[in-house]
Amino acid sequence: MPKQFARDIAASLASRIRSGEWTGALPNERMLAGEYGVARNTLRRAMDMVEKEGLVSRQVGRGTLVREQGRAEFIEIMQKISGTSPLDIMNMRLIIEPQACAAAATNASESQLQAIRQAHSAGCEARSMEAFEQADNAFHHSIFLSTRNEFLTNLHDMLLVIRGRQPMVEIRRRGYSEERRQSYCEQHGAILGAIALRDSAGAAKAMREHLLARSMNLFGTV
Repeated sequence: MPKQFARDIAASLASRIRSGEWTGALPNERMLAGEYGVARNTLRRAMDMVEKEGLVSRQVGRGTLVREQGRAEFIEIMQKISGTSPLDIMNMRLIIEPQACAAAATNASESQLQAIRQAHSAGCEARSMEAFEQADNAFHHSIFLSTRNEFLTNLHDMLLVIRGRQPMVEIRRRGYSEERRQSYCEQHGAILGAIALRDSAGAAKAMREHLLARSMNLFGTV
């Protein structure tokens, strides 16, 4: 696995730590490697980089722990943007994600494409909102990782934290149904198909159509 990919994962992990997504211990290596769609030795190289930044410490028997000082610089920013309206968040996604999808179609490695496929399959197999939400987050996050753009990936890490706040979870819960899950999976399939074909324009179009559908379902507007 190229070292650059390990650096991309390290940047993503650092952003998620600073944003406050984790307190105490991080998920174990197996879980994180699965989330990023990489081998565990690649995840370890990324974690080594994060540890050198002083954001985590490894302790035998306790795992990898967040060092509180590593989160401080993002706390004020996250407090300000966590109150952003859900509709504003969706409109931001409509601006950014289609272009991220186009970049993924150009830049995704085969292993990154496989991570997108795995997340898509998990969403199709999900039998609860919680399982689908986890797969949906992994699907979109894998696309951002595939852009090979560190800033975009960090931005999506912050978005995941905001979308995990209870008010936004409740909006998605009210808008969830099995019929819609199946529709979203079909839309994810179209996005994945365009990325796999290296069709940048098609990938951007498919992502925009997906987000417009979600906006209509959640907010009754596009």
